[in-house]
Amino acid sequence: MAEKFQIKCAAHMSKGFLRDSDPDKRLLISWGINCKLGRAPQIKPCQWLAPFPHMMKANTDGSSLGNPSRAGWGTTFRDAEGAFKLVYSKGLGISDSYFAECSAILGSMELAIERNWRHLWIESDLQAAIKHSLQITSHGKCKIDGGDVRGCLHNFFLTLGERLILPQMLWPK
Repeated sequence: MAEKFQIKCAAHMSKGFLRDSDPDKRLLISWGINCKLGRAPQIKPCQWLAPFPHMMKANTDGSSLGNPSRAGWGTTFRDAEGAFKLVYSKGLGISDSYFAECSAILGSMELAIERNWRHLWIESDLQAAIKHSLQITSHGKCKIDGGDVRGCLHNFFLTLGERLILPQMLWPK
């Protein structure tokens, strides 16, 4: 009986909540302990914006299970009609989420260049990775890991969600 009382006191003072465990929940209820449930997930509306005609859009994301821990990145390429043209993912071994996000942006650019997709829109969700991945020089050149891609991409957009980070025309054709 002393254990039940201690558990009731701990439950009352606890700021934590019960996670999807039916047996634990039934036991606590049988002891007269109110179970604190976690927040319900929030559903937020979102919309995919199609690229302009003759343009390819890459939606990228990088992730790490910890910082550092097992990491990887992925990207999807779709055309103006919304048809999937390529879905790609790559493991990075042990790394952090920042490196994974940067790798997603740079890797998407490389995949587009390999496939001769010269009109590209990349959408990412981490502004710091966007700024690090692309270095715009005073001459208007875009560098990927130090290599000039001026002749590889004609039109290039880079967005953070729906916010435009880089202009539509970085360099002349």
